Amino acid sequence: MRKGESLGATSEVTAEGDFAYSDDLIRLAPDVQRVLPSFLQAFLASRAGARALQAISTGRSIPRISPRDLGHLDLWLPPLSVQAHIVESIGQIGELRSVASDFHQSLDRYADVFREGLISGSLRPFTGRSHG
Repeated sequence: MRKGESLGATSEVTAEGDFAYSDDLIRLAPDVQRVLPSFLQAFLASRAGARALQAISTGRSIPRISPRDLGHLDLWLPPLSVQAHIVESIGQIGELRSVASDFHQSLDRYADVFREGLISGSLRPFTGRSHG
């Protein structure tokens, strides 16, 4: 794999029932006594996970992983309570990033309104002096 390439996206599916999926997709059903599905998904979506997947992939132009090779995946498994804390922390960081992104977009809109108002003369800069 070249830098920037990946073997594909990972998603956690929590719905019950029958599903149809492509034959090049691998469905993982982890032993929840050893690994939380959300922890496994976070690992597989990380750069460390990408490196671990790359280490077990075969094929040059189209990297592939066999389900059997996944048994050789280099994965650090802390206790379930630590996995839960890590997943919760990642979620909190994601929420903070979302709030920061929303704030940044709002700030951009306000900056644009102020810039246009000041440039057009419809807003006057506050100088601290009264204009009476």
